[in-house]
Amino acid sequence: MGLTLIFSFIISSILTPLMILLGKRFHLLDKPGGIKEHKEPVPFLGGIGIFIALLLNRNLYTSPFILISLIIIFLLGFIDDLKHLSPYPKLAVQLLVAGILVHSGIRTRLVFIPEWTNIVLSILWIVGITNAFNIIDVMDGISGGVALTCSTTFMLLALKTGNMESALLSGTLMAGILGFLPYNLPPARIFLGDTGSLVIGLVLSIVSLEISYSMVNPVAVLVPIFVLFFPIFDTFYVVFIRIARRKNPLRGSPDHFVLKLKKQGLGVPEIDAIILLITISLCEASYIVTGVGLKEAIVVLLVVTTIFILFGVILHKR
Repeated sequence: MGLTLIFSFIISSILTPLMILLGKRFHLLDKPGGIKEHKEPVPFLGGIGIFIALLLNRNLYTSPFILISLIIIFLLGFIDDLKHLSPYPKLAVQLLVAGILVHSGIRTRLVFIPEWTNIVLSILWIVGITNAFNIIDVMDGISGGVALTCSTTFMLLALKTGNMESALLSGTLMAGILGFLPYNLPPARIFLGDTGSLVIGLVLSIVSLEISYSMVNPVAVLVPIFVLFFPIFDTFYVVFIRIARRKNPLRGSPDHFVLKLKKQGLGVPEIDAIILLITISLCEASYIVTGVGLKEAIVVLLVVTTIFILFGVILHKR
């Protein structure tokens, strides 16, 4: 596993600056305007290095459904980066991919709900998390930084439970992001593009469903929600605001949580630090919850939930 992660990091570290050069050479650039507020055109090919780094994971070739799904999502993101597809064909392809993965056995297995409900929840989870990392990719370093923290946490949780396949998949993603992220920190020299953000979201949706969390206490089944809290929160946040304003929730608009923080006068590095601190705190709490008794787990989750509700209320009033 160690060598795979090292080679994944090296591949991503080499390919990312190469993608910067190719993006500039062939004018594959994200131009200023819209939600993103960068001042100069920036290459959007950052996801390619991460995707190729993931392909070094040998387990993908014994799990054809995961490999096929990753390739489909990669191609969808790449075409969208080039052609700016309508959200409806994108959603249709994502539902197809989710169906493939659920059919292969990658799904929730909650014993207290009917089987069909597990299937529906799994499809919604895969599509939702896949899109969530695309939704939060509106500011330098945010999507990559959050994904790095989440993938590291899932790798540690998988190792803790002896799930080596999920540990390797989340670990290769972590290594690929590590090679990319230095070039995406503000001011970004390259963006993930839909190619990268959709692939990252898909991988994290898969590993989050494949790890066992409730071996010590039943409430640990909530751990994936807390690990992926910020992407989930921002997705609901923008959808709610768009619906309230009678806008199509599938179409982009400047309603994101991080953009609200920017309107409060915070700079991009400060916002990155806040979001990463929130994510790291939730990931640490999640790791703790999987190893303590029921009462302690409930206390940890209640404390964390209360803190962030208060944080949200205070921000909303500003």
